[in-house]
Amino acid sequence: MLVALQNPLPFLVAGLVNGAIYALAALGLVFAYRVSGTINFAHGALGMFAAFVYWQFNVEWGLPALLAVPLVGFVLPALFGVACERVVFSRLVNSTIFARTSATVALLLVLLGLADHFWGGQFIAVPSFFPKRLVSLPGVVVSAQQIGVIAVSAAMVVALVAILKYTRLGLEVRAVVDRRDLAELRGVAAQRIDTTAWAISFVVAALSGILLAPLTGSDSTKLTLVVVYSLVAVAIGGMHSLPRTVAGGVAIGLLDSLFLGYMPQGTATASARGVLPFALMLIAVLVQARRLGLTNGGEGRQGIRSLLSDLGMRLGEVRPREVKPLGIAVALLLLFVVKLVFGDFWLFLIGTGIAYGIIFLSFQLFTSATGLVSLAQGAFAGTGAFATAILVGRGFPWGIAVLGGVMVAAALGVVVALPTARVRGIFMVLATLAFAQLIQTTAFTNSAVIGGRALGGSNGGRPLPRPAGFDGTLQFTLLCFAVFVGAALVSVQVRRSSLGRALRADASSRAGAMSIGIRPQLGRLAIFVVSAAIAGLGGALLAASSVFVFAST
Repeated sequence: MLVALQNPLPFLVAGLVNGAIYALAALGLVFAYRVSGTINFAHGALGMFAAFVYWQFNVEWGLPALLAVPLVGFVLPALFGVACERVVFSRLVNSTIFARTSATVALLLVLLGLADHFWGGQFIAVPSFFPKRLVSLPGVVVSAQQIGVIAVSAAMVVALVAILKYTRLGLEVRAVVDRRDLAELRGVAAQRIDTTAWAISFVVAALSGILLAPLTGSDSTKLTLVVVYSLVAVAIGGMHSLPRTVAGGVAIGLLDSLFLGYMPQGTATASARGVLPFALMLIAVLVQARRLGLTNGGEGRQGIRSLLSDLGMRLGEVRPREVKPLGIAVALLLLFVVKLVFGDFWLFLIGTGIAYGIIFLSFQLFTSATGLVSLAQGAFAGTGAFATAILVGRGFPWGIAVLGGVMVAAALGVVVALPTARVRGIFMVLATLAFAQLIQTTAFTNSAVIGGRALGGSNGGRPLPRPAGFDGTLQFTLLCFAVFVGAALVSVQVRRSSLGRALRADASSRAGAMSIGIRPQLGRLAIFVVSAAIAGLGGALLAASSVFVFAST
């Protein structure tokens, strides 16, 4: 049954309010990206943390909103942005997407940890600093809060666009974006521009969180995930276009609100609503990547060298490291020493770490072979774990079940690779992130996959016992170690193969690779499949180490 075949204006107003905040947050992301080339995945977490700090100042400590908003919305985030730029991001100016993205993810985790430490378990209701008043308009009644949010967001959007287009700061920002080296020769202080851009981006993130929290509630996860809707708008804008970014943010807010108001209520609709932003992000990323020509290539020789350096590897003239028998023997000896000296608990932790290592090995294989970053490896690992648990639960032998789980993960790798095999750079990061979240919101919330109850219930879970003969901690840890060594050997052989050499040649020089007939698409497809299979294998072993697999893990 449809919920609302009635006046659409309330849903349009609600969507416009949320869309205005998404557009504002997206502009903050674009502002930092245009200067640094970094997508700040901590953008939503910054907004969440600012909202909680505002609550602390305004509600707990009684600071009037007239003072708390400027302090928490402008002064503190600007100072924090300056500190982060000077301490972290300035050191990554010449690094690659891998290093810069990792830094923002680390910041996200730090902010989530701090929020849990200071406010975990507390009921937090972030108040609105607008008056509690209703205004009657033709066909709809709106609150002063909604009007205020739209007004503040619009004012900030206009201010940001004006800064970039009509001020000397904006001119210097554009100069640094176009040619940093030439801008510095003309006397532009690129370091100052970087610092200013990050400070402005952090201020926008903080204001977005303070504006959004009274409307959506103060759940830290929900507030952090506002970055997802903002990333959709950023992708629609092609990472650079301010008008398209603003239009994309408003459109996402309106679409989400109308979807909520006019679709049948139930778990299916809730699941579809969760899928919507990631599906839109994926479509926008693929369309914009083709429109801007960000396909069929790596990041150039310097970029791939820097990326592999971040990972402790080098390109071309240095061959992949071999798996040394002496190293294997020493590792085995250490496992027995841990068993004798420290007992099963520490051995269990080591076994779990080795299973994680297999998953990380899949990431390393993909990145070292292609020079690109995939954020879908965790989804491949979870797919392998659940597929294995389902097959074991249906009576298949453990080895056959693991093989089946690996094949399902590999098949999912094909699904991810086909539309993204030509995409590169930051668009590959966003595309694989969108795919990973689509898998999370479809498969990992489906009770048929995860077991138990899904949406609206528990996290679900499936048992995955260890294989017969490997029930003991030492035996299972040795099994994980043997699988890790085998996966490492496969990784080395893939990188040494003609496929691996062709991909390194393409990453080193796209034009040179094309001149000798190298086409990277099939190679990337193969690397996606192999790395997804390794991740699925690691996920199955990780789940078996704790004899249960949950959607939350």
